[in-house]
Amino acid sequence: MIATADVVNAAMIRLHGVLRKHVPSARLVTQLHDAFDVIARPKHRGEVTRIMEDVMCKPVVIAGVQHIFP
Repeated sequence: MIATADVVNAAMIRLHGVLRKHVPSARLVTQLHDAFDVIARPKHRGEVTRIMEDVMCKPVVIAGVQHIFP
């Protein structure tokens, strides 16, 4: 059985990778339940927000099954 925490963790790993690729100076500093804290320069705020919304709205595939984190 897949837990919500598994879906969140998979999304967090994907978010970390996308942020490192597109905004290398941004840092994913903490995750608590369904909240992620990212530190980034003010000039990157819009890009980081767009990336977070894009990544977190895509399904996560675990064991061949798609899961969405609302």
